[in-house]
Amino acid sequence: MKKSIANVLDKGLEGLQQGKMVETCIALGGDAGEEVAPLLYTAEYLSQTVKAEPSEEFRRSARGRLMARLQQTQPLPAPRHGPHPHKTSARRQTATLATTTGAIFA
Repeated sequence: MKKSIANVLDKGLEGLQQGKMVETCIALGGDAGEEVAPLLYTAEYLSQTVKAEPSEEFRRSARGRLMARLQQTQPLPAPRHGPHPHKTSARRQTATLATTTGAIFA
């Protein structure tokens, strides 16, 4: 019975997370293992790369720059015929952006 490529890839990724060699994961996949081999090699490579993490100083300065920029932003002119039911006001968008950014840079 031919194995599904998606299932072989899933099992191969699980194997990599458990510390198995890529070649072992490919072999366990049978015929479909060769098809997912490039993806498994890529996954192995990406798992070994250094994760970038911004410094605390960068986070503080970025947040300060963003908040200063948000305060400089001019409000949008009022619509001529009332607000569109699917659009939010500039003030609400700015508040949402500030809240979201606060959560990201906190």
